[in-house]
Amino acid sequence: MFRRNLLISIFNIAARTYSSKVIRLHHRRCIAKRTIFAENKVFNAQIASMSSGDTKLASFEEVKNLKDNKSVLLIDVREPQELKETGIIPGSINIPLSDLESTLKATAAEKFLAQFQREKPDLGTPLVFSCKAGIRSEKAQNIALKLGYSNVRNYKGGWLDWEKHIKSG
Repeated sequence: MFRRNLLISIFNIAARTYSSKVIRLHHRRCIAKRTIFAENKVFNAQIASMSSGDTKLASFEEVKNLKDNKSVLLIDVREPQELKETGIIPGSINIPLSDLESTLKATAAEKFLAQFQREKPDLGTPLVFSCKAGIRSEKAQNIALKLGYSNVRNYKGGWLDWEKHIKSG
């Protein structure tokens, strides 16, 4: 009788240990699936926005008209030294690409306003990114999308396109 009870106890302990491992494993798999699903959802949203009819590019004319439009934030992501050498697009603020993510994520609204004389954008604020030729501004656009900004555009021609149009017009 004692052996039988001992065997049953050992079996019950083994069963509980095994089932708790199975439950933990199942829990980890569920978390992993949820994480992958969430990442895919963000990625698919980005792909859909890029492949839709709206390519999320801003033209020279659109950027030119932003000078007096305070509802759209035009952000030049070049380095300050580049701006001194070439000039700036009127109405733009300068946040270097290397500082963009931390500035959009961690800067308090009051500090943003004091530094840039513009309200800190919320996730729905229209943003247009510019650089010299469109490469860094595309990276900035992707950073903003990753941070959850939903209305972001890239002035693909950047300063070179701006300068060309200003000189010819």
